[in-house]
Parts: sequence; C-alpha cells; structure tokens
Amino acid sequence: MTSTKPSRKTSQVRVFLWTFPRTRSTALTKCLSQIEGVEIWFEPYCFCSMAATEYRRVHGRELPTSYRGNETMFAEAARILSKMTLMPPGVLDPERLAYEGVKERLECTTSRYVIVKDMALAMSGEKYRRFLPDGFAHAFLIREPIATIASYRRATYSSFKSAGYLDEDAKNESEFDIERDNFVMNAGLFHKELCDLWNYVMQSSKTRCVGLPDGESSGPNSQSVIIDSDDLLTKPDEILPKFCEALGLPYDQSFLRWDPSADVAFSWKAAGDELLRGNVHFYETAMTSSCFMPAKEREQVQNLTKDVLRLAEQARPFYDKMCNNKL
Repeated sequence: MTSTKPSRKTSQVRVFLWTFPRTRSTALTKCLSQIEGVEIWFEPYCFCSMAATEYRRVHGRELPTSYRGNETMFAEAARILSKMTLMPPGVLDPERLAYEGVKERLECTTSRYVIVKDMALAMSGEKYRRFLPDGFAHAFLIREPIATIASYRRATYSSFKSAGYLDEDAKNESEFDIERDNFVMNAGLFHKELCDLWNYVMQSSKTRCVGLPDGESSGPNSQSVIIDSDDLLTKPDEILPKFCEALGLPYDQSFLRWDPSADVAFSWKAAGDELLRGNVHFYETAMTSSCFMPAKEREQVQNLTKDVLRLAEQARPFYDKMCNNKL
C-alpha cells in the first residue's frame, strides 16, 4: 500500500470542489470524507442561491446577501425553499442561507483539512463571487455534456412528476423539455457557469492550473485542478492520487473503497443539520456507494431528446475548453 502526505507547508489545506449536478461529485465527497481530520461542507452557497432564486420567483424581489437585519425575509426564503424541495419545515436554517454568513464561517474554519463541495451556478456574477472566501484552492469536476444533461433530464422529470410540478403537456416524458419545464436549475448553463467561474478564479489571482506550464504557484492555496468525472470512474487509482497531491490532500489506496452506509454524510456541514438525513433518497446512489463504478456506455444520439441535444451543443465549447486543461 502506498500513500502520499500533504506537500504544502501551511498548517491548513482548504479546497473548493466546484461542479454541477450529475457529475458523481457526492460520491467523490464521500470518498474524500475518509481523510483523517477533514471537515466537509455540502453545497453551502448552492442553497443560498436556490433560496434567492425561489424568493425572487415568489415575491418578485431580491433576497439580501446578509442575514443580519433581514431575519424575516430569510425565514420566508427557508419556508419557500423547503416547500419546493419537499423538505419538512424547520430542516433549513434561515441564517445559513445568506452568502455573507457562509463566507464568514468558511474563513473561520480551523480543521486541518476543509473541503467544500458546491455548485458553480451559485457564483454567477460579481454580486456573489465577492463572497468567495480567502485561502482556498479550487478544483473543478466536469462531465461530458450529453451524459450530464440526459441524466439531469431524467432525474428532474421524475422528481417534478412525483411532486406534481408538471403542466399537462409536460407530464408526457417525451414532451418534457428540461429548459422550458424546469424552474430549479438551468441545465443549459451548467458548463458555461463552471467554465466562467474557472476563468474568474484563474484571472482574479495568481492561481495556476495544475499540469499547465503557466509558471509557479503563488502560494499554498493558489492551485486550480480540473478532473473529468468519466476519468475518475474509469481510472480512479490514477486520477485520485494526482488530484489529492495537486491540492495538498493526503491520499491512501484504501480511499478507493469506502463504507456503503450514508452515515458519514450526516457529519457534513450543510444549510440544515438534518438536511442530508432527510434527503438521502435524492442522493441515494451516491450516498450508498462504496467505490467508483465504471461509467455507463454513452447513449446513442438517435435515442436522445431534442432538448438534450440542443443544450449539449451549447455546452460543448465550454466543456472542451476545460477538458483541454484537465489533470
């Protein structure tokens, strides 16, 4: 058995794992939970973003980015978001739905290793990017557009149908359009938002992309790493150690298998203490995983719906750009 130790001289390693839905990021997060002394944060900014989106959709005005002085508005946002996501009342903590508070709490972390798994869609535009915490390295998990959007379409259709959110025409799966009939996340922007955030991170500091001859790193948290979901599933014994080493995280071959129980996820920090416990069904495959399973064969183009093909074509340039810079 081989292992590598953190190469960073700093006493703390803090990493963001940025992605979008259907990239197996929750399984990767569960895998990384095996690092001794790690503190995992689960999509803190994503829930801020969803709360702001739903509050705007219902009330037609913006949710502030600060909780202080706006407690009533955040309580209402938590109520709306809980109803939309079919969570019991009280699961979401209104105070944890404010961008400013998330930044403050992340910058105050003291654990030896801190890993934050989050969605790039939560950081669209300077209004929200100014709340990126200092002192974090940034990793990006990508996935081929057709596979991503087709998977997201299936999951969203099933979820919306069971929740009664679909109009009469959209109840027929062949007529369902993932862009028109989905009001939660815009799948057509997944790859663009991730690529935009990657560009922002690279340009707003002296961050360098690992594996590229762009000069030396400016410090212990100035790394940027891109990995492809399919690469991770196909050759985890090659990708995972490189990923960990590039970011200063410890690695051991034993990390390639983990406990199938979902219990470890209940220690992750989220927008509510019971959020993940109450939503195991939504993340069931990842939560009950025990290793990286080989990727499934790509779907034949003739079997794909028009909305998937349309959005995948829009996403392709952004995916290709990041893919050309992957680890």
